[in-house]
Amino acid sequence: MSLDQLYLLPEAAQEAILNGPALVPPAGVIPNLDNPPNRNALGLAITTVCLSVSTVAFVLAAYAKLRCLKKVHLEDFILFSGYGLLVGVCYCIYEVSTGVGYFVHQWDVRVKDIAHMFYIVHVGSILYSVGIMLFKVAIILQWVRIFVPRKVKGPFYWTCHTLLWINVLLYSIIVIIICTSCKPFKKLWDPTAPGRCSADREIIDISTAVGNLISDLIILLLPQRVVWKLQIKTRKKIGIAFIFFVGIFAIISAGFRVDSSISFYKSVDKTYDINAVAFWGISELTCAMLIYCVPSIPKIFRDSRLSIKFPAVLTPWSRIPSKKTNSESGPSWPSSGVKRLPLDSMCEPNYDNRPSMRQYGSEEAKNLQLDEAYGQMFNHLDYPETGILRTTEIVAAEEGHSYQHAKVLQHQSSWNSNSAW
Repeated sequence: MSLDQLYLLPEAAQEAILNGPALVPPAGVIPNLDNPPNRNALGLAITTVCLSVSTVAFVLAAYAKLRCLKKVHLEDFILFSGYGLLVGVCYCIYEVSTGVGYFVHQWDVRVKDIAHMFYIVHVGSILYSVGIMLFKVAIILQWVRIFVPRKVKGPFYWTCHTLLWINVLLYSIIVIIICTSCKPFKKLWDPTAPGRCSADREIIDISTAVGNLISDLIILLLPQRVVWKLQIKTRKKIGIAFIFFVGIFAIISAGFRVDSSISFYKSVDKTYDINAVAFWGISELTCAMLIYCVPSIPKIFRDSRLSIKFPAVLTPWSRIPSKKTNSESGPSWPSSGVKRLPLDSMCEPNYDNRPSMRQYGSEEAKNLQLDEAYGQMFNHLDYPETGILRTTEIVAAEEGHSYQHAKVLQHQSSWNSNSAW
C-alpha cells in the first residue's frame, strides 16, 4: 500500500506508520530514529561559505557601482533581486539542519517528518530556479553593456538577447510546471496526501540541470571571441579572460548538479541524495554572483590607495580613464620634442591622495628643478588664472649638453587660489 492511501487505515495504524521509518532499512541495519548520524557540520560549513562569499562579492560590487562609478543600471537591480533569492535558498538549507539534518538516510527518518523536509526542498527549488534565471539575465545584460557599442546591433547583440529570452522562458515554464503538476498542491511535498501528480518532478529536475549546464557553457564562451579581438595588450586580455573564467566553477557546479539529479532520480534513499542536489545548486548560485560582480571589483582598488600595489593584469578595465577625468583635465600640452615618462614609474600616492616625487639624489633633484629659461618655452600656452594645481604627469626633455630639465603638467582643481603656480 502506498503512503497516499494511509487515510484509509484505522487511526491507530496510521499513527504507527507515521512514527515508523520512512524506508525499509538494508539487511542488518537497525533504524536510528531518535539520533540518526548526519553531516550537519559539513552542510553548515558549505552553506556558510557560499553565503559569505556571495555577500562579500555583492557588497564590493555595490560599493564600486555606487561610490566609484556612481552609476547603476537595470542589471544591477536584477542582481539585487537574485541575491535576495540566494539568501532565501541558504535559509531553506539551514532550515533542513534543524529538522531531519543533512545526509541522513531515509530509514533513519520518521514518515511524519518527510513532509516538512520536502516542503523546504520545494520552496528552495523554486527560489533557486527564479534566482539563477535572474543572475543569468543580469550577466547577459552586463555582457551587452560592456561589449556592444551603442546603437550597434550585430550578431553578438542578437545572440545575447536570444539567450536571455530563452532562459526567461525556460525557467518560467519550469516553475509553472512544478507548481501545477500535482493535485492537490500539498501533494508536491507530502507523500501521505491523497491525490495524483501529472508530471514526474525528478525528470523535471534533471531537465532543468541539463538546460542549466548548456546555458552556463554558452554564457561563458559568448564573450571570449570579442575579448581576444580587442586591440589591447596581451596581458590585459589575459586579465579579462581570467575574470570571465570564474565561470568555469559555475560549469563544474552545474555538471555535478546534473550528476546528483540523476542519482536522486534513481535512488530510493531520497532524504540522503537530495542534499547533494541542494549543495551543488547553492554553489552554482554563488558562482553566478561572482561572474557578475568580479568585473566591477577592481575599480575599488584602482580608485583607492591600494591601486599601486594591485596587479595590472587583474585590473584591465579599471585603468580606462573615465569621462569625469577627461572633463576635468587641464590644458593640452604639445608632445613634439618631448619624451613622456610614465607617471606610475616616478610617482606614488601621498597621504592626501596627491602624487609626490619619490626620493632622489641631490644631483637628480637639482636637474628636476624648473628654471626660468625652461618656463619661457611654454609662454605661448594659456595657463589657468586661479586654482590649486597638482602633479599628474612628468614630462622630460633634453636641453643643453649636460643635464635635463623637467616640466610638471598640472591640473586646476575646483578650489580657487590667487596663484597658478
